Amino acid sequence: MNKRIFLLVVILILNSIFPFGMAGTDSDEPRIVIIYPEEIQVMRAGEKNVLSIEVRNESSHTTLDMTMKIAGEHPFRSDVNNFIKQVYTLNSYKNTKVDFNVEISPTAKAKLYEFDVEFAYKNVYGNAFSEVRKMYIKVENDNKEPILGVYSAETSYDKVTPGVEDAIKLKFINTGTMSAKDVNVKISGFGLENLMLNKDVDTKKLTEIKAGETQFLYYNIICAPKAKTGVYPYKLNLEYIDEYGGTYKKEFEIYISVEGNDTSGAKLTIQNIKVPDVIVPKQPFEVTLELVNEGNVLLEKAEAGIEYPTDFTSQGTSKKVVKNLKPGAKSIVTFLLMAKSDAKSDSYSGYINVKFLADGDSEENAQTIQEYVGLVVDGSSGSTKPKLIIENYEYGGEHVLAGESYDLKLFIKNTSTSSDTKNIKVTLTSEENVFTPMDSSNSFFITKIGAGEIYEHNIQLKTKIDAAVKIYPLAIKMVYEDGKGNAYDAQEKPFEESESLSIAVAQPVRLETAELIIPFENYVGQPFYIEQEFYNMGKSIMYNTMVKLEGPESSSSSYFVGNFEAGRSEYYSAEAIANEEGTFEGKLIYTFEDALGNVSIHEVPFSYTVVAAPVFDEYGNMNGGMGEEFPMEEPPSSSPVSKIIIGVVALLLLVGVFIFRKKRKKRKLAMELEALDE
Repeated sequence: MNKRIFLLVVILILNSIFPFGMAGTDSDEPRIVIIYPEEIQVMRAGEKNVLSIEVRNESSHTTLDMTMKIAGEHPFRSDVNNFIKQVYTLNSYKNTKVDFNVEISPTAKAKLYEFDVEFAYKNVYGNAFSEVRKMYIKVENDNKEPILGVYSAETSYDKVTPGVEDAIKLKFINTGTMSAKDVNVKISGFGLENLMLNKDVDTKKLTEIKAGETQFLYYNIICAPKAKTGVYPYKLNLEYIDEYGGTYKKEFEIYISVEGNDTSGAKLTIQNIKVPDVIVPKQPFEVTLELVNEGNVLLEKAEAGIEYPTDFTSQGTSKKVVKNLKPGAKSIVTFLLMAKSDAKSDSYSGYINVKFLADGDSEENAQTIQEYVGLVVDGSSGSTKPKLIIENYEYGGEHVLAGESYDLKLFIKNTSTSSDTKNIKVTLTSEENVFTPMDSSNSFFITKIGAGEIYEHNIQLKTKIDAAVKIYPLAIKMVYEDGKGNAYDAQEKPFEESESLSIAVAQPVRLETAELIIPFENYVGQPFYIEQEFYNMGKSIMYNTMVKLEGPESSSSSYFVGNFEAGRSEYYSAEAIANEEGTFEGKLIYTFEDALGNVSIHEVPFSYTVVAAPVFDEYGNMNGGMGEEFPMEEPPSSSPVSKIIIGVVALLLLVGVFIFRKKRKKRKLAMELEALDE
């Protein structure tokens, strides 16, 4: 019977120490995140660069055969870039940097780009997983599309006369920063009453006109025998592509002077036309020319005028009259024009028309001459275009806490010195909706920001409760109108700007400790144990976790845990020894860091008592004279029940020693493995 009781007690004790059927069911899915840089990478259109993406395995499971692919609306050239990279192994809680060699498309718009990075990977069991993360870069672009203009249309003679063979010489200039290729030029407008093509075709081709380059094209002509005096228009149609396949179409008019058989001896020419190489919107400029009397008669009157596109305005009179111009004399004429604020960057056609009359002739015999004027506008120059930027922002400190709200203060500046902005819509977006507005939508409106002004706006945001500890980008998009209510600039691009803010998120760290285990009474010169279990009750890893014992003398006063994962527990045990009697104070000091490097300290004070160790004689009696006055009775022989109790206690001690040694061995092995990984 006693043996049965003993076996039952042993089984119950073992079952309480080693419970069955309690295996953990932790998820085996790795979690891959992108570690965003403090400043968004800036790249220039048309240039080669390296896109560096730092990724982290934010889980306790190793990632195998991971493939990264760039997708979505990115600015990279798809025809020359490799958008797929492979990472064969990424251990738990480790980072790696993946570099993509990229080339930005020369036609990419200058803005902040948000695109996808697609991840596909396996865990150590061969299970497949996939995730999509957002990535951001900013593109700057000073490139201009190929802009072809017809800068002059000349013949060998100032005026073509009936029956004379000649050629039209066309001058093309590309004022863009990209090449124009496969340029097809078609001319039309010839007839029996003016000029005709002379054994030539109406459509010709130029292989390439590079940026800033000038090329010429010739058409052979002959003047019709019955041609009348006048200035005749001819139409030019241009079609071409850029070096990346973009298509363009343009139309120009040129004018050729014909001197028919009905003319008098009067002859006037237009010479030395001068115009700025580049015209800036809203800045007046001059067009000057010389009227030269090359005939042998006095010109009673020459009336000059200028024709210009609707994108320009005259800043003075558009008609100039020169009287009594003697043979061989010349007169300088000046017109003052200005490109409108919304003029596009392009090449425009203007024309100088002059009607002149010889002395003594009637108005019926008045003659007309015309010359082409090329007007090149750079709409990107100057400071007239309103531009909004986030000049500064504040969120109350170095980081925000997950699960808590905070105030974000934006300082929005209109950098233009002359143009207001109005009807401004500001939209905030964040990866995985880490930041959400409190009691409002993710957009707000601003009525107006004047030229050079700074507008301050506060918005309350709440951080996602399970957000990982890292720096998150917060994208700010601003869509607006200029002071005149225009939603598009001179290049027909919408008025919009994008900025990206960096906000650090921290998880509250929670270290909880169980009741401290320390003997109530300890003996001088005898070892005793100080033990405590502790837990990470937060949602993030505690880094560089260490436990230190202060007070008692110990050979193992420090225990370095390292990275202490969320939801895990650890056990501290130190062997101490006391060398004198009395009551003493001590404490356990826990130190750890969060992912942002902030150090926390948690202290557990305790006290312990040390007494003199008892001395026993060979019979088990304490010495000290007490045995002589009060002789101890001889203890009775041990009963079976007492033997069982002694056996159970001995078994418990053995099991406890076994568990303690096993835990210490496991912790030591884990620390060695972690050291090898590093």
